[in-house]
Amino acid sequence: MIIATAGHIDHGKSTLIRALTGVDTDRLPEEKARGISIDLGFAHWRDPGGRVVSFVDVPGHERFIRNMLAGVSGIDAAMLVVAADDGPMPQTAEHLEILELLGVRTMVVVLTKIDRVAADRITAATDEVRALLAGTRYRDAPVFPVDGVRRTGADTLAAALAGLAEDDDARRRAGGFRMSVDRSFIAPGEGLVVTGTIASGAIATGAMVRIAPRGIEARVRGIRVAGEPADTAGAGVRCAINLAGQQVERTSATRGDWIVDPMLDRATASIDVRLRLAGGVTLRPDQAVHAFLGTDDVPGRLLSLEASADDPAHGGPLYRLRLDRPMHAVRGDRIVIRDATNARTLAGAVVLDPLPDAVKVKRGERIAMLEALSRDDAADALAWMARTLPMGADLAALPAAWNVPSAALVERAEGLGLVLVRHRGGIRALAAHDVERAMDRIEGAITTFHAAHESAIGPDRATLLAALTERIRPLVVEHALAELIRTRRIVRQGAAFRLPGHRPKLVAADARLWERMRPLIESAGVRPLRVVELAEHLKVTPDTVQATLDRVCTAGLAFRVAPNRCFLRAQLHALARIAEDLAAASASGTIAPSEYKDASGIGRNLTIEVLEFFDRVQFTKRAGNARTLLASADDLFGE
Repeated sequence: MIIATAGHIDHGKSTLIRALTGVDTDRLPEEKARGISIDLGFAHWRDPGGRVVSFVDVPGHERFIRNMLAGVSGIDAAMLVVAADDGPMPQTAEHLEILELLGVRTMVVVLTKIDRVAADRITAATDEVRALLAGTRYRDAPVFPVDGVRRTGADTLAAALAGLAEDDDARRRAGGFRMSVDRSFIAPGEGLVVTGTIASGAIATGAMVRIAPRGIEARVRGIRVAGEPADTAGAGVRCAINLAGQQVERTSATRGDWIVDPMLDRATASIDVRLRLAGGVTLRPDQAVHAFLGTDDVPGRLLSLEASADDPAHGGPLYRLRLDRPMHAVRGDRIVIRDATNARTLAGAVVLDPLPDAVKVKRGERIAMLEALSRDDAADALAWMARTLPMGADLAALPAAWNVPSAALVERAEGLGLVLVRHRGGIRALAAHDVERAMDRIEGAITTFHAAHESAIGPDRATLLAALTERIRPLVVEHALAELIRTRRIVRQGAAFRLPGHRPKLVAADARLWERMRPLIESAGVRPLRVVELAEHLKVTPDTVQATLDRVCTAGLAFRVAPNRCFLRAQLHALARIAEDLAAASASGTIAPSEYKDASGIGRNLTIEVLEFFDRVQFTKRAGNARTLLASADDLFGE
């Protein structure tokens, strides 16, 4: 576990850690000369149970608040250090406020320098500490009087620290690996080494990681925990990692960077957060700020997402944090917000959506989404996205935003009864009720169309969607159509959709002419006669042939491929099979028009017309001068 000190300058934090561990955390010459901590100091201690406890000694001077914030990221508990002779001081209160805004759960108070005061002053200082803690989550924190020089009370404090429950947050431990870098250096014979506290997941020697937000790929060459080589390290452990790789250089990682699982390497310059304002703080519109996350410090601006941010409905105001440069963040991270001069703490923020620009929704929907994301259990947010977002919940993008393994997210979606749909190489989750309702609406719209158009095979996609009486999200429509076809509740015939029992009816005159026309079209193979050629054979005018073919195609008995040519289903099936064979033989899986012309033998102009028809009915999709297949010949044109 990780324990950080906090408190005013010269209240004995470094002396206290030396008393507990025997390690002097003031390592810089200037620190030793001035007797104060300037940068972070670190020490390790094994408690009586053999567990490694890492201490982070943070500077107490107000000038070094940036270093203090870097030290308290990812900690499990804090020791608030107060000198008995001084009592609580300004930096004591500010450090306390920062710890609370960061959501640090556990705290103990250490009253130092008790050798300098009388017993009644120790009692008075304890009362002063109690008064300071009264309005905070740490009101019941135990107070331990300690003389750090003579170690009086140090053993009692050590026993209490050993008894602190280690953070056993299952979500944090199950997530992908993340470690915020607080130091980086070049080790002789090893190369780049970074140190930090593992915020989530675990790492092993040989694993591939990314340096975020730089996007640099690296391999874990070695790990050290408490100064000793280790094969693995997990959440809540402070460690040093030796990184190697073709992209890794001396300056590839510095304080503020993160070492993360490749899945989590998605930098963001825009983060939606819920704020908890510090006492007496009122934010200005478009407030300039500094955002502290992990060991990173990025300037930016706060933009209110609510109509009245000063009077939020519940839980704290919702804001969008616009950063001057990208940083790494996941849902649930804690951010400390300070003013533009870095002189005053304004608020604490919890990250709700680290990638808000990835999903464009209306303001009201955005607020509803963030309210769902505010709840500890992601189930509410997942269900909300599945029933509200235009393309449902993106189970491919959410693992990076929420730091939840893909398999666990899919399992959660299935447990909620959501419908999982494969879409463009990823998986989307939709609300089952929405899909079922859409299927009923589509089936009803086709039934209504049949009643009004007995001679038509059925509505095409555009006509069908226009006939729906309510707005249905695009992916819900696509999946509902696919399910209706798969379960044979409807039939797709070319570009049209019909009920299985529906058969279009031609009027008597059209039926008689079609009986004479069909054999002529069929006998021409895959190159049917043109309208004028049919008219010559039938001894009727081209306009009569054209009008009859229009009604025949509407009935689904033929397909209008070009203005002057119609095809039978079997002819299109044969041409579609040629396209499938060409795509299967191509290394890229595409069809070139020239290759299709040669394979089909139908000529250049008709080739273009056939391929454009295939595009219209979504058998193929044009990509440059080539086509890719979207469906199968049997599904669209089979009997």
